[in-house]
Amino acid sequence: VLDQDVRAAEVLVVVDHNPALLDRAREAFGGDVRVLPNAHRQGLSGARNTAVAAASGDVVVFLDDDAAARPGWLGALLAPYADPDVVGVGGVAHPVFPEARPGLLPTGGTTADATGELDWVVGCTYTGQPTTQAEVRNLMGCNMSFRRAVFERVGGFAEEIGRIGKNPLGCEETELCIRARQAWARSGEKIRIVFEPRAEVDHRVSFDRVEWAYLRRRS
Repeated sequence: VLDQDVRAAEVLVVVDHNPALLDRAREAFGGDVRVLPNAHRQGLSGARNTAVAAASGDVVVFLDDDAAARPGWLGALLAPYADPDVVGVGGVAHPVFPEARPGLLPTGGTTADATGELDWVVGCTYTGQPTTQAEVRNLMGCNMSFRRAVFERVGGFAEEIGRIGKNPLGCEETELCIRARQAWARSGEKIRIVFEPRAEVDHRVSFDRVEWAYLRRRS
């Protein structure tokens, strides 16, 4: 993130109720990164809400701890905000499998970045999503951003959902996007949530997520 073409106003790392890891992270990261403990309910949503409360920028960008931004990611993610109707922008997540792409997540493509119809199972871009900038219903959590005004208006991520440990209960970002659309619609205002394929990250997939048991649980 610090090496992006556009410099972030600040970089926050939130540690989810793990004091030993919190100490390690504070020691490992220099003055360019603020390391914070999750001040809310344990889980991904609580951690994100901690970041929202601590962040000072007009746009809050979220990147998972197991995702790495490609060059040009931040600039591509921020560009659509030139349109005042845009309140959220997300990008592509390419899976980085522990070995070769597993047979339970097939793809019809031949390139390294080819997608599969079931790649959503591992939190990545899947076949059928836009290949050029387009409006979407909701963003994917590992690579997304929102105007601060969204949180000020509708509140944060719902903490009763969102990944908690190994429990793959997600859709907290979907719920937030739906809540935002409802709020803007009630006041008769226009809202745009945008998918920008040029904003790319590589999302690591662990061994336990390429097994049939995980596919069943996630589904």
